Amino acid sequence: MMIKSGYQEGLFYQSDLPVTTTELEGLIRSLLSENHGVGILGGYYEEGLPICIVSELTMQMLGYTSAADFESATHNRLFDLICNNTYSVSDFAALTGARELHLLAKAGVLWVRIVKRDVTGADGRRMWLASICDMEALYQTHQHELAQQEELEKAYRTLQHQQEELEKAYAEAQRANHSKTDFLRRMSHDIRTPINGIRGMVDISRFYKDDQVKQEENQQGAQRPQAGFGGGRVLVVRGAGHGVEGIWPKSQLPTASIRLRYHR
Repeated sequence: MMIKSGYQEGLFYQSDLPVTTTELEGLIRSLLSENHGVGILGGYYEEGLPICIVSELTMQMLGYTSAADFESATHNRLFDLICNNTYSVSDFAALTGARELHLLAKAGVLWVRIVKRDVTGADGRRMWLASICDMEALYQTHQHELAQQEELEKAYRTLQHQQEELEKAYAEAQRANHSKTDFLRRMSHDIRTPINGIRGMVDISRFYKDDQVKQEENQQGAQRPQAGFGGGRVLVVRGAGHGVEGIWPKSQLPTASIRLRYHR
């Protein structure tokens, strides 16, 4: 016979079960959700733990194509299904919570986890009902998730490294800008002072253009070596704002354009 569980899977069971189908379906839903399982097995606490309930997905997990095929291979006994079984009926009855077992499948051994519940039928017979979770499939899914997580972490570390490199480059550019701005700020006074002196000499030459003596004194003063300049060389600076006074405000801006030329 066949009913539908909460996952709409086919369930084969004996017609003389001592529990109602409504009670059975309620237990199945609870067991499947608790174990993340997809298969169901059930039977009696009797010699060999005879099986009286098996779901289609349990048979598919084990590689059997029909209930008859399953019965022929297992004799409908759980102890014949458990690989290298060491349990007694009382040992199995004492199991609580989730347990991992190796079941003899048609093509080999299947690693599963079971969650078991006990129920007493109307006739007083004790029954066990277990949900089956394919641990191999669960393990493969878990490994795939771990691989995806590792890839995400690797991508995150790469992005983090790139961000650190960008922050370093930005900090270096900031330091370079500060150095340039600081240089212009400190040099503005040293540049303007001799330039203003030169402008003063030019003004004197213009003012005393008819006085030959003054002109000669002015020329001799211009040719005398000054601190910071060699052999009468004069440093002329023109800022983007035109004129020496344009240097100071432009030195406050990292983008200032300044041209330097030497005149003998």
